[in-house]
Amino acid sequence: MGMWSDGQTMWMSPLYQLWRFENVLDRDQLAPGGYDRFYVLQVGYTTGVSTYTMWARMAKVASSLLTYYLVVWLLSARREVSSPCGNHPSF
Repeated sequence: MGMWSDGQTMWMSPLYQLWRFENVLDRDQLAPGGYDRFYVLQVGYTTGVSTYTMWARMAKVASSLLTYYLVVWLLSARREVSSPCGNHPSF
């Protein structure tokens, strides 16, 4: 399960859902028991695919894009790529 919060909004993601909770207390208000936050479910989404799979796919795409732009940057400026081994073919 994943979880993220900025103090006012909290997102939770079990395997196939995304849930958004909101703090319903005012700034100086306390919940019974003296708690300064009281989160209530506002919306839930069922994704049909595991949230782990979604994040893994997004990370793979981001990695591929980063590699692509790095190669384009290297080729566009005709930068010399040196090998740590010393001898390398000239490109």
